[in-house]
Amino acid sequence: MTVDHVCASAAIPLVFAPVALNTGGTQAWFGDGAMRLTNPLSPAIRLGAQRVLAIGIRCSASEQQLTDTELAHHVDSLDPSRLPPRPPLSQICGVFLNAIFLDHLDADIDHLMRMNELVRAYGGDESRAVDVKVHEPMRVIEPLVISPSEDFADIASQLVKRMPRSVRFMLETLGMPDPKSADLTSYLLFDPEYTQALIDIGYRDAHARIDEIEAFLRA
Repeated sequence: MTVDHVCASAAIPLVFAPVALNTGGTQAWFGDGAMRLTNPLSPAIRLGAQRVLAIGIRCSASEQQLTDTELAHHVDSLDPSRLPPRPPLSQICGVFLNAIFLDHLDADIDHLMRMNELVRAYGGDESRAVDVKVHEPMRVIEPLVISPSEDFADIASQLVKRMPRSVRFMLETLGMPDPKSADLTSYLLFDPEYTQALIDIGYRDAHARIDEIEAFLRA
């Protein structure tokens, strides 16, 4: 792994240029693969994983707060004067990127949990057994999901002044959203102070769940 692999993984289409990487004696262009990998847990499961440690980047507390706010606005939707302001284009772009890069993990974890329930409910019933060779037998896969305790968009909005002037101009043109919805900024802010803040959050969150993480890894 080199810095080129990292840059290729961060090469969001239409935002950053693809990166050329060596592949078996030749070269090919690569970009962020999250647009095609709609089931991020699938490779590990197909390789025989019995447990999966998934590290997300969506703050569950902020997500719940946003959901509660939307529900409150929905209750008031019959009164046009109480509707929230129309979201700016930058916020819409941020939601679009979240749908590509964040929602897949949440949906895949939810699907895994439902499949575990089915396997536990019916896997031990011999009356349902069928004399057919299964290529990939169903099994329970224990997940441990770690999500950040702070919203990356909120942190990015506090450091937006560290972005290049041209990028800030583009964001201002698209319309600056509420700090809690500055998702587009969080995708474009490649800055040492921002990345250090994210690293610090990772250390704090891991420390808060260290016993759970160690038990999972030692099982």
